[in-house]
Amino acid sequence: MFKKLTDKSGFSLFELIVTLSIFGVMMAIAIPSFLSYRPLMRVNSAARELSSNMQWARMKAVSENNNFVIQFNSANNSFSIYDDDDSDWTTTGDNTLLWTVTLPDGIKFGRALAGVNRTSCGGTIATDGIHLPGGGTRLTFQAKGTISGTGASIYLIPTIDDENNAQRTDRWRAISMSLGGRIKIWKYDTTAVDCGNSQGPWS
Repeated sequence: MFKKLTDKSGFSLFELIVTLSIFGVMMAIAIPSFLSYRPLMRVNSAARELSSNMQWARMKAVSENNNFVIQFNSANNSFSIYDDDDSDWTTTGDNTLLWTVTLPDGIKFGRALAGVNRTSCGGTIATDGIHLPGGGTRLTFQAKGTISGTGASIYLIPTIDDENNAQRTDRWRAISMSLGGRIKIWKYDTTAVDCGNSQGPWS
């Protein structure tokens, strides 16, 4: 019966063993490569999601003619979006929480190395990676689509790239917001530094 099955399939038992062995070797090579690539995929995904949520909050602020607020929580690696109906954050009762997003596993707000300049060369990155107008953790989009205060920047890294760990500069990301509300995703690039033109080591 076994001979009949192998005749129909066109494979001998030896050929089957060789094929499975080759497949096993390929998997042994591919899996470590995929695992090392996964933090890069996750940090890119986190940067795109944060940028998308910021764009959405900005557009909603314009369409509803009131402030929309993004509150960052670096301790939990999450951010929340609020509809500030009367554009007065101090009156907390009318701030409607729309949703909260937690960063992917293994991704955090923060810096990967002390002393690295921000995207604007305006000083170095804080430990929590959050740089918002006037300090704090709250980013406000106003009815005209601008942000409240001067420009801002948020930094994302894989946790395994955190300080005192292995450094992979290709996996560091930043999201900046200009005073006019323009949002941009950056990657760390030392060749791009031009502090004379307010361009940090990011491209």
